[in-house]
Amino acid sequence: MNDQINQRCLYSSLAVAAFLTGCTHMIKPPKQAFTGYTPRDKISLKVSLNITDELRKAKWEKHSMGDTWVIPIGKAVAENAGVLARQTFSEVVDLRNDESTHDRGVDAVLTPKVAYINRTQGRHRSANRSWQSNWNGT
Repeated sequence: MNDQINQRCLYSSLAVAAFLTGCTHMIKPPKQAFTGYTPRDKISLKVSLNITDELRKAKWEKHSMGDTWVIPIGKAVAENAGVLARQTFSEVVDLRNDESTHDRGVDAVLTPKVAYINRTQGRHRSANRSWQSNWNGT
């Protein structure tokens, strides 16, 4: 009798644990920085680009029904900030965590920050039939 009670308690505990246990899903950002900027004249300024540890560690998280979705976006944003700065300004000096700029003769200090991250989830449209009304069968 006690064995049956113990067995039921064990199975009940396992069922509850399985139900409450969630998973962490890592969504990886692009590995390569975006380079498809339209060529333009650069702004004639020497700027320093201050990439902070806070920026490198930025991530998006969503918790739902025991599951966690994570996008570690910081490293990708930091890399893209450098590419964009070099596309925009004539000279870029890299800094890390507010290093001194006094001896570098820069015109401005850029410190990129992640203010907001949003991830939208679209719905798949199974029927887009606009092509059918224009098709003449030939």
